[in-house]
Amino acid sequence: SPARDRFLRARDKALEDETLTKIRAFLSQNATIWSEVYETPDSQFEHDIIAVDDGLCLLIEAKAAPPIEPFRDPDKAFVRLRDAFRADKGIQKAFEQANRIVRKLKAGDIVMLYDARGRVVGRLLPDPSKLPIAVCITRDNFGPLATNLALLLEKDTADSYPWAVNII
Repeated sequence: SPARDRFLRARDKALEDETLTKIRAFLSQNATIWSEVYETPDSQFEHDIIAVDDGLCLLIEAKAAPPIEPFRDPDKAFVRLRDAFRADKGIQKAFEQANRIVRKLKAGDIVMLYDARGRVVGRLLPDPSKLPIAVCITRDNFGPLATNLALLLEKDTADSYPWAVNII
């Protein structure tokens, strides 16, 4: 329903805002931070927060969907947890979004950043002195699924694991 959609958008936005507030406390005064930016002028490949600071380029994706209650049957429970982990609001999707820029920077590509109106708001330059890190922020605790990402995360062997943490 429209009310459900408004609630889910507000929940996602609240997590992004809370993440932005908390991440600022970890960064220096000289950090450059962009929120709600895109890789293309036509608003494709959205990123929640990108922060560049001394030695770091944090690519932060916030996912507010709570983990789904698993079934008591272990076989059904695994499928349900795996599907939630890999859903559009799960850790897998957050990793894929953030890792797209990590790969570009490691390949030496310049990444332009655009706002929702298609205006250039910044650019990320490949810089060996700045480690690009994919960060997956969740609203709720995914327990061992976020602690040991090797259990469910699909990634290339050349890709680094992201930092997955809940906002609390």
